[in-house]
Amino acid sequence: DEPRVRRQVRRYGDDLLETIVDMDESQEEIMDILPARGRRGWTKLECFKTEKGLLIYGWGEFSAVLKSGKYKRRQLSTKDVENIARTMLVYCLHNFTGDERVKLYIHQLIDPSIITEESESGDKKKAYFSGFTEDDYLALMAKEPDTLFQDESYMKHLRRHSTRILLRIRQLHVIRWQIMKPYMDKILI
Repeated sequence: DEPRVRRQVRRYGDDLLETIVDMDESQEEIMDILPARGRRGWTKLECFKTEKGLLIYGWGEFSAVLKSGKYKRRQLSTKDVENIARTMLVYCLHNFTGDERVKLYIHQLIDPSIITEESESGDKKKAYFSGFTEDDYLALMAKEPDTLFQDESYMKHLRRHSTRILLRIRQLHVIRWQIMKPYMDKILI
């Protein structure tokens, strides 16, 4: 005669929240890497849409990924999309078995402490990183790979396709910033 008890749905990123609770107060800034709405994590659909957009537009084009993703359940910010993409690539790096040069290239691409661009005037600037600090990155890299996402089927998908994903991200980045860079002004008129 008691009402039935519904099981709570666990979302991607909840394990990261539990790790953060165990941290001391000086590292509370890492809370910013979780989604803004409820700090509950990411759904499988959000991860797949982010992955699809990342494979189309490449690293750093998070606003384009956000526009094309048409996320329905909640409003994600560009920062949320960046964090999903970074977490996904870290998981792929843990499972990548290919060339170490590709692995190093992706590490340099997603690590916020590494300066990735040089402007025309010669000053170096950090590109793409909107509030994701070196401490956040190190905490993400230190986590066990199997705790980054909760759904076993999504992790299996990433394990199976990690080589393809990382090579595509590298290829798109090389095309945009090394081959097309001199022509960008003419293209984006």
